Parts: sequence; C-alpha cells; structure tokens
Amino acid sequence: EWFFGGSTMIGTSQRDDHTIPSVVARLAEQDGILIRPVNFGVESFNNYQETLAFAGALANEDRPDLVVFYDGANDVATAVERVQVGRIDPGDVYYQAVSQEEAAERTKAGSAPNLDEQARDDLVIELGAAQYRRGVEIARWLAKGAGVPIVHMWQPSVASAPPPEVARPLIGHLGLTDDGLEQVRTLFSGIRDRSGTDPVDLSSALAGVDEPTFFDFEHTNELGARVIATAMYEQLHDELEALDR
Repeated sequence: EWFFGGSTMIGTSQRDDHTIPSVVARLAEQDGILIRPVNFGVESFNNYQETLAFAGALANEDRPDLVVFYDGANDVATAVERVQVGRIDPGDVYYQAVSQEEAAERTKAGSAPNLDEQARDDLVIELGAAQYRRGVEIARWLAKGAGVPIVHMWQPSVASAPPPEVARPLIGHLGLTDDGLEQVRTLFSGIRDRSGTDPVDLSSALAGVDEPTFFDFEHTNELGARVIATAMYEQLHDELEALDR
C-alpha cells in the first residue's frame, strides 16, 4: 500500500513505528490483514506534487494494492502563498516555497493583487480548489488505468475543528485568535468543498481528544498520528479486507 502526503505523512518528529502508515499497518495486522506500507510523504508537497510522484512510482515500481493520499494543509498554504506573490491564474500549477527565504524572494519579486480580506480569501479558495481538483482527477485517472484502488483523505489542523481547551496554549503561542481560527477553517473547508472531489474528511478526527495532539499548526505528536491513523483505518478497513481475501 502506498501513502502520499507532505510532512504530516512523513511523520515529522515521530518515530518510524508511530507514523500514520505504520499505525495503519499495525491496526490491520491486529485484524489479520497483512499490508506493507510504503511512505511516499515529502516535506512541503501539495497534492499535485504527490500526484506527479505517484505517476513516477507507477512507472518504476510494482503496482500497489491500494493508494492513499492525505492532504489539506499544504494545499491551503500553497494557495495562500500564490495569492501573496500574485500567481493568480487558475490554470497555473504552483508549488509553495520550501524555505522562508525563498518565500520572501518570491513575495519581493511578485505583485499581490489589491483585494479586501473577503475577496482575497475567496481567491485563495478558488485557486486552491482548482489545483487540488486537477491533482485528484489526474491521480484517479492514473489509478483507474493501473487498476489500483485510490482514496483521497482531507487532514485536520489545529484550526479545522473547534479546538479543545487543551489546545488553547498552543493556539496562543501561534498567535491565532478565534476569528483567525475561523478564517483558516473557512479556507480549509472552502478548498475541500469547492474542489468537488469529495475526499474522505478527517478534519474532526482530533476534536474530542483531551490531551495535546498538535505541536504546531498542522503537525501532530505520536498520539495525534495514532488517532488520525485509527480514523483513517476505519475508512480503509473494508477495502483492505477485500484485498486480503
């Protein structure tokens, strides 16, 4: 089974046995389903970049039994950045800068459109949804051609569901107000919904956990990864069970 995503799929600051793919494999084994997870996560990758990686893997590796994409945070960040630097043609494909220095250079060289906050957010959603849709549609077309089941999942962030009180210190540290959280939540849900691709929505997977799960805006600790992986496995169980027969 192949897992694609950004740093949240890699498992930044998590031990190898505690990343999302590792936990999914362990849960499957407990149910008597044996899988071999391959983690294709890459730092800062958005869905479109992952789709290109998927195409390359299909061309060079033995085909997997199942492909899982896990996205959201980098797709939102990509859309926000491209508005900041003035890359606002919906037909373009954009990859977010991999460092603050590169982002600063792009911003300096670009020209952000003169928009009020609502219009800017609407543009972010339009651009993010268009690129995400394109990536998902290409990935599904590739998977269909290869005869491989594919599942796209939309990830949680500290802003994607009403945060528990235990998250308040982190939210304060990040400088996020309640209005700021709501704004980011609107960007996440807007891009997801306007894409029209209907990914499996894991946005609220961490909402009921009464221990800290995030250590920054989108990266989780090992507890957070375990809870997310459990929710992911619940969605994948029937497909994995059918493949194992």
